[in-house]
Amino acid sequence: MAKNHKYHQARVEAESQLEPSLLIDIAKHVAFAMQKQGISVQGEGDHTLHLVVKNVFRVTQLEFYVNVEPRGFRTHIETDIVRYLTNQVKVLAFIPLGPKEMLGYKQYRNYMQSLANAVIAADPSAQTALIEVAAA
Repeated sequence: MAKNHKYHQARVEAESQLEPSLLIDIAKHVAFAMQKQGISVQGEGDHTLHLVVKNVFRVTQLEFYVNVEPRGFRTHIETDIVRYLTNQVKVLAFIPLGPKEMLGYKQYRNYMQSLANAVIAADPSAQTALIEVAAA
């Protein structure tokens, strides 16, 4: 089994007073605003949004979910990467040079930041965290 990329657990988390359906709508609006960057909605449930990042050739590079969960008087929202592709520069076609790059991560990171900003704009009392720590 291949080793996970250092950012495979990167996510944004937020706690808000907004209703779960409103948070899903916010997540969808952020995705639609980022369509030119290759982000698109693939599916939707009551508390889940399935999104992908595709390159210009329409190849899925990164797949993630936005999950919403009511927790008492507040609602928790977070993203979760479920599948991704990596690329690594090689010398002489087989000698690795430098770290692996998670394809689509730049767009995913932009989405995380935009989602956090949109949640705060809709609910100034919301608490957000963008988590990018490298996995151990």
